[in-house]
Amino acid sequence: MIIAFTGHRPDKLWGYNNPAAYLRLENFLFSICEYLAIQYSAVAFISGMAIGVDMCAAKACLRLREKYPHIKVVAAVPFAGQEKKWSSGAQSEYRDVLKKVDKVVIVDQQVPYQVPGQKVGVYHPAKMDMRNRFMVDYCDLLIGIYKGGGGGTKNCLDYAAKVKRKVVVYDPGKI
Repeated sequence: MIIAFTGHRPDKLWGYNNPAAYLRLENFLFSICEYLAIQYSAVAFISGMAIGVDMCAAKACLRLREKYPHIKVVAAVPFAGQEKKWSSGAQSEYRDVLKKVDKVVIVDQQVPYQVPGQKVGVYHPAKMDMRNRFMVDYCDLLIGIYKGGGGGTKNCLDYAAKVKRKVVVYDPGKI
């Protein structure tokens, strides 16, 4: 079983300066992923590597791999250099996680996920959607951390429903 994650960025969660809330989310995701690894033989986890839920999921899965070495962690990066405009702390955390994952997929370099008319390695909003589609296309279960509203998380959840993936959604206000 392959699990992927989608969820809000800090501006829709607890802001950018609330480490306790993000640690709580990371621990919550760790518990869910451990259950899935034991009960459903989950062997790989895919993170979209954005600030917020994605990074918490990646860190939780890396911790899980310490306990269960057969677990694989995949980073689905929308385009090379996505972190360039982030804070120095977020960039450092991102690069540290990328060094530890088992595989990094630069989605805009994958032919079926390229955005027509867009250069590889350059930001375009559609590349986030392509990253989400990549994750959904390769997963058996999508875990969403979503409190409602529009945006990329909703689009990802809608696409997963459209292609009939199993989806479990948790309200971040209840974590």
